[in-house]
Order: sequence, then C-alpha cells, then structure tokens
Amino acid sequence: MPLLYLPLALVSLCVQLPIVPQGLTVVLPVRDLGRVRPGSKVTEAFLVVNGGTEALTILELRPECGCLTAWASRTRLAPGQAAEIRVTFEPPLDEEGAVTKTLEILTDLPGQPRTELVLKAEVRADIRLSANQVSFEGLPRDSMGRAEVRLEDRRGGVVRVTRLVSSAPGYLTAESVSQGHDVVLRIVLDGARVPRAWPQGEDWLEIQAANPELSEFRIQVRWSALPPPSTTH
Repeated sequence: MPLLYLPLALVSLCVQLPIVPQGLTVVLPVRDLGRVRPGSKVTEAFLVVNGGTEALTILELRPECGCLTAWASRTRLAPGQAAEIRVTFEPPLDEEGAVTKTLEILTDLPGQPRTELVLKAEVRADIRLSANQVSFEGLPRDSMGRAEVRLEDRRGGVVRVTRLVSSAPGYLTAESVSQGHDVVLRIVLDGARVPRAWPQGEDWLEIQAANPELSEFRIQVRWSALPPPSTTH
C-alpha cells in the first residue's frame, strides 16, 4: 500500500492547538462609553482573570489623569481566579470632544508587570459654561471683585437656575440673571469682608439648573487679597 504524504502546511491547518491565556487577562479591555456629559460620572466594570499557574498580586491601579478613579474587588488572585475592577470616568466641565483614557494595572508578574484598560467617550453637553473657574488676584481690601459666567443651551432652549449656593456667603455672593435663553451669573467678591488673616483662598459656587443635561455643577473661585494698609501714629 503506498504511503500518503501530506504537506506540512496542510497538517498545520487541520490541527489547531488550544490557546491557553497566560498571566493577567482582561475580558474586553477596551470600552466605548458613548456620549458622556462634562461633570457627570460613568462607571464601567472590567473582569480580570489570572490565567497563569502562579498566584499574582495587583499592586496598583494607575490612572492617566485625575478624571479616572478605580477600585478592585480583590488584589490577590490565585490561578484561575477573577476580580472585578470598577473604573469611574468624571470628565471636567471644560473637556469636550472625543477622548481616550487609559488605566494601568500594575502586578508582581515578572514578565507582565503592566496591563492596560482603555475607556473611550464622546464628551459633550448641550449646556455650556463660558468658564468653570474665576480668579481675583491682588484684590484691595476696600474694593469688590466682579466676574460673569454665562450658561447657554446649544439647542436653543431656555436655561433655568433653580439653586445657587456659595461656600463663603460672608464675602462671596452671586446672582443669576436671565438674558434671552441664557443665564448670566454675576459673581461678587467683597474684599472688605474677607478675613484679614487670610491672604488668599479658594471657594466655590454650587449651581443647580432645571435642565437635565447639566443639572448640578460648581464654579471654582480663587482669590488673593492685598494686605490692609498700615496705620501710622
């Protein structure tokens, strides 16, 4: 009976060896969050599995920016054991457009010390702030600093402010004034009421709007006051 010889390439196509994952494996390591509003919070859960033959330890969850926070359900994984990593994305109010954020998982694996998670999103809000921070530098103690921040609805709707709170009502105040469909926040810092022992500070205004796209947010107010004039006798 004649022998039948098959080409090696054909044999390799017919026999498929199973692929066994090694080290730390992430199920769906890249996630698309879709549209996310600035100032909001979106949490995504990632499943990681120890596919190796030795136990491993998650040493650190290292986000690329302050807009990401993360938490792991466990940090010590036996072979075959899984853990959940929850990543929260909170884009700042001044961020807009398509973004890609990464988080590194640092482990004690010699050959795989880093594993990466990726979050993608389209950051966009229908309500836009002209600024999320105002600054009063070198404010004389006997004067008032004034600034304005405009809120507008890109869809042409009417912006309505339902609540406005100051962290320092003794010297930092604000009022909301309607101008057409927009709202203008008129911010006043009274230098005469700032405690004399405070040369500088950082306060905030909390605003709540009836618009669902940007229901609650903060405006940071930074200031520095000139020393009071010295008195001579």
